[in-house]
Amino acid sequence: MDYKIDDKNLDVSMFISFVNQVWQGNYDVE
Repeated sequence: MDYKIDDKNLDVSMFISFVNQVWQGNYDVE
């Protein structure tokens, strides 16, 4: 599966949740 950072179709919150599951850490979402 290809991931494109500039893909506007990708839900940001979903991406953040995915990142949090892979890399445990704190992210500030404004």
